Amino acid sequence: MTVYTTIQYPQDIYTATIKNTSGSIIGVFDSFSTITISRTFNDVGTCIIEVDQSHPILDDLSLDYRIEVLSDITNVLFSGKTFIGVYRGNNITFGSDGRKLYTLYFTDLFSVLQRQIVAYTSDTANRSTWTSTLTTSIMSDIIRYNCVNGQDSGRETAILQDILTVTISPTPSVNSIDFNCAWRNAYDVIKELLKTESSHRITFLQNGTKYDTLIAASPSIYAIRDLTERFVFDFDEGNSYNVNVDRTDTNRTTGVLVGDSNSGSARNTVYRTNSDHSGVNAFESFIDAFNTDVTSELNAIGDAEVNNNLIIKKEQFTPIFRTSLIPFRDITEGDLVTTIFSGTKETKRVKTIIMDVSGKERVFTMLLEEE
Repeated sequence: MTVYTTIQYPQDIYTATIKNTSGSIIGVFDSFSTITISRTFNDVGTCIIEVDQSHPILDDLSLDYRIEVLSDITNVLFSGKTFIGVYRGNNITFGSDGRKLYTLYFTDLFSVLQRQIVAYTSDTANRSTWTSTLTTSIMSDIIRYNCVNGQDSGRETAILQDILTVTISPTPSVNSIDFNCAWRNAYDVIKELLKTESSHRITFLQNGTKYDTLIAASPSIYAIRDLTERFVFDFDEGNSYNVNVDRTDTNRTTGVLVGDSNSGSARNTVYRTNSDHSGVNAFESFIDAFNTDVTSELNAIGDAEVNNNLIIKKEQFTPIFRTSLIPFRDITEGDLVTTIFSGTKETKRVKTIIMDVSGKERVFTMLLEEE
């Protein structure tokens, strides 16, 4: 279930430090036309900055130059920065006066994890295949041996990233599994594993000119917070308005057939469904699990697919808040809150927070999902 929340605040103070790919400071900039920061729990976020053609930030920007945004909003995530990311290009538009407006696009460090695959054959122990191993240890291995420069001995290190360092020892998980993920996208695998560890978050911490990747859970100071008593979004009691409830059902996959690594008549399959699957709501797909013939792994692959396609129930609203509440500080992505709608009380997770600054106005939007 998703809930959108918009809050307005007065003038913001923010600066952007630009660093080159070695981590050396190029400059510190402010006075943007607009800046929009989106941070998503355990997923890729963005920073979009609009500037006039004369803005000095344009003088020296190249792909993967780093950005660190500072504002009056700080917490322990991302070493106290509002945003950390890398430059990925721009869009140029022309105004009626002929002047150019540049829109600069930055993605956060989660996007760095998206770039590589798990580049090991399916029989490589603790690289592509794990037996009875904690899921957090698997995630740590995937990052260490595929996404960090100098940690992999089996491929050209030139394609690996020199932004992240080896992961800090993760908080132990409660799940030990058998797992195989050869040739898959590294971050797709990490996100799949994170769904089995809903209390864990990934964040990035400054380490000299680079950033450590931390997989954390309670009792870490980086852990997800339970704010269900402090923040209650009650639609029935008038502390919100502009409520829009969406119960649209679309053609999402509800059943998936997963084929193993064998071929022809020797090929085995498993059929997995989600809670939305029924006679009036049956939509099928096929997954070619070419790298495994282990039934438990086939089941896990199928379950991940159908559970990603559960019907999303949406509720959009604007709450009435005290002005002392500051998202990214008092409440941040991953935290748990309470919603009440039509007498039903539920716990929701803050999935995404968006900060949009234009002139002296700052607007926040929060997207919530079912816990």
